[in-house]
Amino acid sequence: MSSEIKADKWSPASGTSATIGDSGDTYTVPSGVTLNTSSATLTLPSSVVTGQTAITSLADTDKFLVSDASDSGNLKYVENQYLGGGSLNFITSNFSSSNHSEVVFDNCFTSSYVNYFIIGDISITNSGDTVRARLKNAGGQLQGSEYTYRFQRYSSDSNTSTNNTRATGDSYFQLTEGLNDNDARVVYTFKIYIFDPLSTSKRMGLRQESITVNNSAVMDSVAGAGQYKGTTAITGILFYPSGNNFSNSTIRIYGISNS
Repeated sequence: MSSEIKADKWSPASGTSATIGDSGDTYTVPSGVTLNTSSATLTLPSSVVTGQTAITSLADTDKFLVSDASDSGNLKYVENQYLGGGSLNFITSNFSSSNHSEVVFDNCFTSSYVNYFIIGDISITNSGDTVRARLKNAGGQLQGSEYTYRFQRYSSDSNTSTNNTRATGDSYFQLTEGLNDNDARVVYTFKIYIFDPLSTSKRMGLRQESITVNNSAVMDSVAGAGQYKGTTAITGILFYPSGNNFSNSTIRIYGISNS
């Protein structure tokens, strides 16, 4: 039996299909050999992708194969760092459906982003409690009287009623007035922007927009802002009720792309 076949062309003995080898056989194309399929149809098994190890995060230099339309469809790669994407980059989250006294996020603000977006909803166990937020730095909670804030509430049962809540020297950000304790109403649904928390030369800013259900079971539309008057680098944040507990909370934090 010949150990080498030399031929300028292989063709089926009959019909238009042929088979090379049998199941389990291995054929090796040596280094330096060019297998030119540029004008042919090449069908790959699905295991080319599904048979590989999955990754759960991407490094900047991870590569994606593309067909370059500006170069006759030639195959090239692009690195993850050059791909366009959304402006929000998920950082962390916390979900709880049992009674809890606070929700704490440590080291969620880093040098990766200048500004941040927080979205979530909270329910409370005791009508009349408010929701508060306090900042953290490398040493722990910032409890001094450096928090200033103001927010306005527009009630759904009135065309004219506007209520203001404000302070210039609290030890926390107050985010709501007294809330209802009915879980089904989801009494505080919010989005909060955090501006430049790591800066040590200017004050960190906060902007919130939210929907609340007040202690009289009336829906309010809320908009407000706050500042932390100190200039420490802020690395974390926690949310807590003025008394008792949260009954449910769902909170996600995102970094906003710098460009």
